[in-house]
Amino acid sequence: MGTTPEHTGPSRRRVYTDLFDELAFHRHAEYAGHMARALLRMERDGKDLVGLTDDHERAVYYSSAGRTLRGYAFDKHGVREAEFDTVWRLLSDAASWVDAHQDQLDWIHPHYRWVLDLEDDRDVWGFQP
Repeated sequence: MGTTPEHTGPSRRRVYTDLFDELAFHRHAEYAGHMARALLRMERDGKDLVGLTDDHERAVYYSSAGRTLRGYAFDKHGVREAEFDTVWRLLSDAASWVDAHQDQLDWIHPHYRWVLDLEDDRDVWGFQP
């Protein structure tokens, strides 16, 4: 018996597409692919992308090792990793922070929308209503 998307959350491709669409609409469409890849590439370094804030100008990541949420500015050239601000410290669960602060986020990563069962009028996981 295989695992279905409803049990594992959105695929990496779906996350990329959702992020691309968001950036193309709110930022520069011609650079949306580059920005989306740069944002998702940081996840390889042990950071989980949580969402976008500040009019889609800053990305918020959760580091389980450091138990912190950090905000990073980004643009068409990539993420400014050396320039970050700490959003929250000593956090054991990013989903609980997202749940409490979702109104401060311009875009929420589909994983957290899935975990928190947040309403989404878009078909993020490929299911038809």
